[in-house]
Order: sequence, then C-alpha cells, then structure tokens
Amino acid sequence: MASSSDSLKQDACDLLTVSLDRCVADRATGTLHVAGAPGGTMHMRRGAVIAVESPGSPAVCTLLLRSGRIREDAWLAVLGTGTTPRDAVPALVAHGCLGAAELKVLARMAARDAVFAMAAGPVWGCRLDADAALPDAVLPDADPRDLLREAVWRRDALAALPIPVGPDRERFVPAPGVDMERERGPVSRERLRILRSANGRRSARDIAFVIGRGVYTVTVDMSRMLAEGLIEVVGGGPEPRSASGSRGPGAAPPRGAPTAAPSAAPAAPSREPLPRRSPGASGINEILPAVRPTGWTDFAWLRQGRRGLLRGSDSHDA
Repeated sequence: MASSSDSLKQDACDLLTVSLDRCVADRATGTLHVAGAPGGTMHMRRGAVIAVESPGSPAVCTLLLRSGRIREDAWLAVLGTGTTPRDAVPALVAHGCLGAAELKVLARMAARDAVFAMAAGPVWGCRLDADAALPDAVLPDADPRDLLREAVWRRDALAALPIPVGPDRERFVPAPGVDMERERGPVSRERLRILRSANGRRSARDIAFVIGRGVYTVTVDMSRMLAEGLIEVVGGGPEPRSASGSRGPGAAPPRGAPTAAPSAAPAAPSREPLPRRSPGASGINEILPAVRPTGWTDFAWLRQGRRGLLRGSDSHDA
C-alpha cells in the first residue's frame, strides 16, 4: 500500500505533467509559476524552457561563487556596471570571466537540479503568466517534459538507496572519530566539505547552498555517507532498507539512530471520545488565497478532472 508521502509525490508529478504538456501543446511563452514546497518558476518560449529557478536549489550564480569558479570581486565588478543580478551571469561571459560553453553546462545542471527540487516536494498548483518579462535564454530550448522525467528518475533513485534521506528533511553532524582535517580513505575533498558544513542545523539542501553543489548530488552523497557511518542524523535517522529493498525490523539501524526501548504492556483502551475537527482550524483557508493570484492562465490548480487531462496528455507524447 502506498504511503501518504508517495501519494503526494505522485500528485505533484501529475500536476507538473499536465501543466507542462499543455505548455508544449500550446507552444506557450511566459513564466510558469509552480506553487509548492519549495516550488519554483520555469521560463518558457514557444513551449521550450529557457531558464528554471527554484528556492530549493542553488542558482548558477550561487554555484559559481560558492564553488570558487568565480571570485567575489569579479562578481561585484559586474554588478557595479549597473547589471542586475538576474543578468549578471550572462554578463560574466561578456566580460571574459566565464566561457560561454561553461555557462551552458552550469545552466543545464542548475535547471535539472531545480526541477528535481520541485518534483521532490509537494506541488499545489501551476499557473502561467504570459505577460512576465523573460530572462535571457541560458538553456538551448530544453523540452520541459524531458527535464521532469529526469527529475522523477532522480527522485526515485534517491529513494532506492540503502538509507535514503530527503533534501530538506534530516539535519546532520559528523560521526565521532571522523577525521575532518584531511582527505583520507572514503573522505574525499567534496565529502570533507560536507563534513565541515554539517553542524547539526543544516539539511542536505542547506549544505548544497553552502558548498556550491547541486542538491541532488549532495543528497546522494550524504545518504551514502550516512550508510558508511561518516555522518549521523540529529535525533535519529531514517530506517535502512532490508535485503529485499523494503524497510523493516530485519534491517540494522543507521549509525546514530536511537535504539528503540522494549515495548511495554498495552494500556487499557481510553473511553474518552475522539477529538472533533473544527472547520478552518488549521488556517488553510487563509493560506490558499495567497498562492492563487488572479490574471494568470490556470492549468491544474487542484485535482478535479486531472484524469481526463492526463488521458489527453498521452496524445502529446505519442
């Protein structure tokens, strides 16, 4: 039986699939706003993606600065010419600080990572703003459906690891006794940077921003480091998978996870009535209007009629 989190992920992919299929079929131009956690935006021209942004993954400028590819003084010099931060990365090419081919590679990496971040979290709806000002194209007219298919593959590959972790779920610290002063054995240069950034308050996503790497690659690295005993999860971690691929009592707990105490005798059933839910008590009615701006083309705001739309989307892929 599928878990509720798996259902939410499938719903997120369904909503994105419907919206992207419609954009391709209509050769849409504008900005597709993906409302979710973290959500993001996909800038499109004639049905092709020219740029992708998400607060859940590092942008190209973050990858350049945090990884050391571009010095901060060069970045500030470009901004000092009056260039906006949005157009600063293409301006780096014009100033000779970055090669055009390198920019395309980084832009594609950042776009794939941003779509992965969107697909890995819940998606509440998608809306196209056809009047939005588009940024300079940094992608060679990518097919949005290909980006989504790869993001789903990445998400499923991450979930299939022996001890899967979420991009923004667990917080990590180095395991006791791990040498963080030098590269040695399983501790490579990139893993050493992860270890030094794991302070008990940062998730895999946070660390990706700190060291200037993609969220997906850092999350995979940290999942493997957890299985190898190089890091620990604050407050205990996810259950490892058994040999059959499922999590269960037969699998050993990850390093740092608390040992479960023996179960006590079952308590007598309570005769108190179950609590009653009060409509609107969660505050959801106050939140939803904030993410439903007017004046945009509505693609797939909730789930009504999605089955019919999905059947129609199959014809676009044929």
